[in-house]
Amino acid sequence: MQPLNFVQNLLNQNQISDNLSLVLRPGQIISGKVMKLFPNGIAEVLVGSNKVIAQLEAPLSVNERHWFQVQSGEGKVHLRVLEANGGNGTDATSESVLKELALPNSKVNTTLLQFFQNKHLPITKETVHIAAQWLKGKILSDGLKVLDAVLSKQLPFTKNVFNSLYAIQEDEPISSLLDKLQALLKNGELSDASRRLISIMEQLRFPDSKPSASMLQTSEDPNTQFIKDEVKTAIKTIGFSYENETVKLIKDNEPLNVNKMEALKPILLRLLSEEAAAPIHDAAEKLLNKITGYQVLSQEAGPIQQLIFQIPLTFWDKRTDLTMQWSGRKNENGQIDPNFCRILFYLNLDHLKETIVDLHVQNRVISISVVNHHDDLKTLAQQYIPILKERLEEIKYHLSTIHFEKPIDKKETHIEKKKALSSLKLPNHYIGVDFRI
Repeated sequence: MQPLNFVQNLLNQNQISDNLSLVLRPGQIISGKVMKLFPNGIAEVLVGSNKVIAQLEAPLSVNERHWFQVQSGEGKVHLRVLEANGGNGTDATSESVLKELALPNSKVNTTLLQFFQNKHLPITKETVHIAAQWLKGKILSDGLKVLDAVLSKQLPFTKNVFNSLYAIQEDEPISSLLDKLQALLKNGELSDASRRLISIMEQLRFPDSKPSASMLQTSEDPNTQFIKDEVKTAIKTIGFSYENETVKLIKDNEPLNVNKMEALKPILLRLLSEEAAAPIHDAAEKLLNKITGYQVLSQEAGPIQQLIFQIPLTFWDKRTDLTMQWSGRKNENGQIDPNFCRILFYLNLDHLKETIVDLHVQNRVISISVVNHHDDLKTLAQQYIPILKERLEEIKYHLSTIHFEKPIDKKETHIEKKKALSSLKLPNHYIGVDFRI
């Protein structure tokens, strides 16, 4: 049974709109269809859904698709049709287009050419070469999905952005990356940055205060404040809000106190600037990319804001990774409006295994969907629903509905599911019960 995953959903959101304006520059190569012909070699060429009025440098027929190269010219777009190798008048192939770009006819380059053609995007030697470099050592299909996300979300076309998004779709969660880096640091020569990293990792692994197992599992009044505080502390300690806090200090004309801004991310950056051993450098870079990837996906689009993060949580010395996605309109304070929003929780629990809780809030009326493979989850949860309603009423929310669903079988969905959550093993004397959310 395939595990649940949310990353592919996020990467697949906001696909490239056909309505994006097309900007053509000399040297670019495009795939277009001739729609209309006008006197003096003028034609209307369709590129995606964009209509381009261009001066053709050779006579063509209507309804034919060709590869074109944009030429220098004043007043209008000039297009030169590309021909197959040998110049015998036949349409250009991928091989001949790559030759025109002075790029090797490799599998990766051919695939990238097809990718840009399908997205109706202009192609240059630089974009294909850069993308091919990024894809080295990566699974090609996964890399193309990430490349699609970078373009569709109109993110900066940089190696750092690509690597950060690629990192969050990989299986390994933050807790595992933390453990690996910590082990390497302890076995190596300790610099100041290494010592500070180990200290922060210990804070994440063993918070100052912990609730008892019985409090989380069986108490009628679980310490929800502890969970809230640990989540907030972990977000700040990892450095998801590091850049925002830095900007705030600058705006408030406050000194950049290093101790005040102590967080995992800036110290990782410091470690990577040092001459660390290769295994330590690689482990630190993977962790940094993972953190940055979630920051990149946390976007603002006009009045809509999306926040997403993954944090390790520790209960009775056992760890799991909690991934949360918040989305909604911003209120007058610039924060997500708690009256109208959506919150998704992703957990991997010892007994329930991989679980998604999808919570919709409309005017403080809440509907909840719980997605899990467990056959008897609905029956097991019935005794807790009245308590949930009561607790929500105490904070002025009303529970409207709660649904229990099983994940759609992979054969019935186009969403690729990959493992993205770590496992949590509870002590043997806790049977069949996970902590309450």
